[in-house]
Amino acid sequence: MTETVDKLGAHEVAAWLRRHPGFLKQFPDLALTLVVPRDDGPTASLASYQLEVLREKNRELARRLADLGATAQVNERLAVRTHQLTLALTTRFLNGLDGAEKMSASLGQILYFRDREVTLPGEATETESDSPYVGELTFHPSSALDLTANARYNAHDDITEVFNTRLRYHPGQDKSVTLGYRLRNELDEQQADVAAYWPLTHHWQLLGRWQYDLEAERNLDVVAGLEYRSCCWGVRMVSRELLNTTTNELEHSIYFTFEFKGLSRIGNELDSELERGILGG
Repeated sequence: MTETVDKLGAHEVAAWLRRHPGFLKQFPDLALTLVVPRDDGPTASLASYQLEVLREKNRELARRLADLGATAQVNERLAVRTHQLTLALTTRFLNGLDGAEKMSASLGQILYFRDREVTLPGEATETESDSPYVGELTFHPSSALDLTANARYNAHDDITEVFNTRLRYHPGQDKSVTLGYRLRNELDEQQADVAAYWPLTHHWQLLGRWQYDLEAERNLDVVAGLEYRSCCWGVRMVSRELLNTTTNELEHSIYFTFEFKGLSRIGNELDSELERGILGG
C-alpha cells in the first residue's frame, strides 16, 4: 500500500517520515539538501545522519584515491619495463662422465627506448640507447685449476670500464695459490694480486699475499706469515704492511694468534676478507 503525501501539512509529513525511517536511505541526496536548525539544545538526529553520509562519501573518495594511486604506481613500473629490454645469453659445458661444469659464459646488455629519468645528483641524463656489455666467464680445466673473469665494455666509448680475473691453483687441502688482476678505468685503478697458502712440513704452513698498484707502482698490502697446527691447537704469526690512504704511507703491524681447535682464539686476528683472499676462498 502506498500513501499519498501531496497536500499534506508539516505534521503529516513528519508523521509519515517517522513511520518510514528508511526513506532517506533511498534518497541520500535529499538528506544533504535539508536545512536543519541548530538551537542551544541537543543536535537534531537528521544532522548526525547528514554528517555520517558526508563521512561515508569522504571514505569512499579516499578509497578511490588510494586505488588510483596504487594503479598509477603499477602503471609507472610497467612503463619503465616496457621502455627497456634486457638481452642475455648464457652457455654451459658439462663433463659427460660426472656432470661437473667445465665452463660457463654469459653476455648481457640492456636496450633503452627512452632516456632514463633517474640520475645521480650532478650527473647528466643518460641518453644512450643501450647499456655497456657485461660478460662473465668461468673455466675449470681440471679439478685443481679455476679461472674466473668478468668485464664491462662500453661500445660507445670503445673502452673496457671494468675487468676482473682470477686464476686459482688448489691441488689439495690446505694448498692454494691465487693470481688476480683488477681494472677500474673510471677510478684509474689497476691492481695485481698474488696470494698463497702452502704447507712446508706436516705441521708448518706458509701464508702470504701481495697487492700491487700498477698505476702508481707501489705496494698496497703485503702479508707474510707462518702457521703451526697440531691435532689440538695452532699458532699463527703474521707480518703486514698496509697502505694508509690518508697519509699515503705503509703502516707495519704484527698479528699473533693462538687457537685451541674447536674452542676459541686468543690474540689479534687477520680480518675475514683478507683471510679468505689468502686461503683462496
